[in-house]
Amino acid sequence: MSERYNSGTKGGVKDIRNTDNLVKALNDPDFDTLAVDGVVVTSTPAELNIMDGVGATAAEINAAADVSAHYIVVANADYTILVANSGKPHVVANVSADRTFTLPTVASGLVYEFTGVVAAADGHDWIFDTGSDTNYFTGGVVFLDQDATSDEISGIGSDLDSNSKLQINLPDVGTHVKFICDGTLWNVSGVVHSATAPAFADQ
Repeated sequence: MSERYNSGTKGGVKDIRNTDNLVKALNDPDFDTLAVDGVVVTSTPAELNIMDGVGATAAEINAAADVSAHYIVVANADYTILVANSGKPHVVANVSADRTFTLPTVASGLVYEFTGVVAAADGHDWIFDTGSDTNYFTGGVVFLDQDATSDEISGIGSDLDSNSKLQINLPDVGTHVKFICDGTLWNVSGVVHSATAPAFADQ
């Protein structure tokens, strides 16, 4: 393209045709109007500033771009689930004892999904607890019974009244559950692969 920007001209329209000329124009204190290929730019400096109004710090922007923070590893311990981790997949370790995972205080739109790292049946259980029978579970899970004598598929559901605990007994490969909060109740869905059926209970 032709060279249109002339840094020796004071005032008037500075017409630029390429990136190098744009840099020169923006660094020239004498220009008062900028044109791109003959079209005058009317945007204000604030409008051209793509970061204008952004309140996040550089560290926060970097953290948001860090893909390693997009999932949560649940260690071999009881765990209180964090509001800040809503929407992030949770990967549960092979636990060495029954572990309780406490859901956060109810708020509309909270979403959590859990899956295990086991390559065979875990020898212990996952227990999900809402903390109050007022905030009970709705829905249920599909149970894949891999018992050696009678493989079968069935649905295990909440009582839709006060069941605020869900015990995933001896989770095996492929077990995953999802919780969605409507502001009061927790809807649960998913698949439990085990020789022992999962169970709902009150506090």
